Amino acid sequence: MLMLCDVWEGALDIDELVLRNGGVVGLMVRINDMNGGHHMDTNFYNQWSQAELFLRAPYFVYNPWVDGVANFNWLSAHVPAETTIVFPDIEVSKPEYPKETYADEVDEFIQLTRARWRAPIYTGGWFLGTIAHWPGGDYWWGRYPYYLCPRGDRVTWTWEEMQQRANTYGWNPDPTKQCPGVVRVWQCSGDKVILPGTAGRAMDINLWPTTLPALEEFWGMRLPGAKTMDERVTKLEEQARLHGWDI
Repeated sequence: MLMLCDVWEGALDIDELVLRNGGVVGLMVRINDMNGGHHMDTNFYNQWSQAELFLRAPYFVYNPWVDGVANFNWLSAHVPAETTIVFPDIEVSKPEYPKETYADEVDEFIQLTRARWRAPIYTGGWFLGTIAHWPGGDYWWGRYPYYLCPRGDRVTWTWEEMQQRANTYGWNPDPTKQCPGVVRVWQCSGDKVILPGTAGRAMDINLWPTTLPALEEFWGMRLPGAKTMDERVTKLEEQARLHGWDI
């Protein structure tokens, strides 16, 4: 199981190197705040730059006070050029907004977004009834079992403990099959777990169920510092020539 984190402007002073050394391979960075209308997350550009150690992607909070096209236009105008994947976050309620209208506008937005990038939708079972129908395809799914997200007071774990718990619990993001599509990334802990490098704040932990190469293919980029098999072979051959090994 591989670990990823999602961050927003409240996570001002995380230590990215500690996260990377702890086993975190990906960061989803919030690009916008929609309170009062779309505007940039105040820490996005800084955090995006500092996320160069990771597979990185923006996540975008969908604003139901404007239509799907307006949401897409804002997103496409602000996404960094090197982006390969975006995560639309659909979990904001608008009072008295017709469920069918909300669903149709989300459909329009997702179609436009997926025509340009891979775009797994973030939501969870608590929000499904807010709109009338959901797109299929890939999802980033929120579900928080007690073993990975304790109730009550916050707990402090090492990254090794978090990894061990994730491996022990196993990949089980949607046991009751609520997701309208396919769960590809699982947000398994909410605001209850404090880990090294997070400046004493709880941080959302997300899981990928298989290998790093599979995640890299899904993401559309390689983890910085990771080497291809050809590069590994070349390095081994260089070492063999240097030491006189027979390979």
